[in-house]
Amino acid sequence: MLDASEAWLDGARRGHPPEAAFISWNVLCGSAIHGHAQVTLSSGFPEGGVSRALAVARTYESATGCNYWADLVRAHEEAGLSVAMSAARGFAALAPVKEREIWVVGPTAQPLRLGADFRRLLRASLRSLSEVDVVRPAINAAIHWVPGLARGEALAIARLIDRGWPLLGVPDWASMETYGTSVVATDPFDVAERLRRALEGD
Repeated sequence: MLDASEAWLDGARRGHPPEAAFISWNVLCGSAIHGHAQVTLSSGFPEGGVSRALAVARTYESATGCNYWADLVRAHEEAGLSVAMSAARGFAALAPVKEREIWVVGPTAQPLRLGADFRRLLRASLRSLSEVDVVRPAINAAIHWVPGLARGEALAIARLIDRGWPLLGVPDWASMETYGTSVVATDPFDVAERLRRALEGD
């Protein structure tokens, strides 16, 4: 799926400068069992969630003079919630938007590409979410790119969540998550431990 997404992005942006790209990947979608992925490429208009994240990063950097993404990773490292694979980092979110949220962050020298270490952490993240208790949950993953720490560098960012048991037969994402406050019951330290075990077994 990642190879196909990169190939599509390469073809779609040929002859044009790097654009705002977004990959959405739904594994065993919750309310109806199926999987699908979408790739979007836009000119100057990132997806809504990405746009909000970029606005937060700009506000933070303007107020502190520090890089938001580096400090976000560092905060999770200091909390003991992260794993490392060379320059790529994965961590269980301290403030998840849904159950068992995991972030993967890694630099890439090529526009709209995913490095080998990033991919390995992404695989470990998917495996750690897939091996929860005795059921295989539906998983949502989103990937996008932001300006990196060095000139000309980009950061690839993936966010993954557990959407619940696909055979449950009830909506797994409702108005509370959409308009109110996310309902989260899992401990991020448990998510981090599962991620470590999955990476060690890779």
